[in-house]
Amino acid sequence: YSNPRAIFRLGQFDVTKATAQDMVATVFLLGEMILDTEATQICGGIIIIDAEGLTLQHYRQFVTIQFVSLLINLIQDCLPERLRAIHFVHEPFAYHAIYRIMQPMLKKKMKERVITFHGNDLSHLHRYVPKDFLPEEFGGNLGPFNNKEMAEYFYNQEAFIKRINKYGIIEKKSHK
Repeated sequence: YSNPRAIFRLGQFDVTKATAQDMVATVFLLGEMILDTEATQICGGIIIIDAEGLTLQHYRQFVTIQFVSLLINLIQDCLPERLRAIHFVHEPFAYHAIYRIMQPMLKKKMKERVITFHGNDLSHLHRYVPKDFLPEEFGGNLGPFNNKEMAEYFYNQEAFIKRINKYGIIEKKSHK
């Protein structure tokens, strides 16, 4: 089980300093960096989204149909990585309702991938992701969650970030 894993702890995101869209842009930039690793190219990756600690301010940004729709569109149409699974833990019930509403918008390939809601039952998560690949906050054996190494790597990629920020979309001019 060697799929690279990314853990996003939404409740730790400071909504007073940046928007949900800023976070998504950063996550996709990290995704571009991770694509350089051979393991990701071969095995694809999995995402764990931890919603523990969400506040009302978080709900306003992360628990909306617009935000979930943005994520679905980005993951399906913009992410060049082979995404194997998305796991939600400590998620609010509203995520289940939004997912049911959005499910018809999912492409066949996305529906075939594992999108799993675990709630607070971490033993359910362990059926999909072994404890040896998880930090202790998720009932795993890796010790405390620590993203210091990834943060240092990210901050040392200034040339890559400048290059990737030059990319864009050429919009067609409307002919009236």
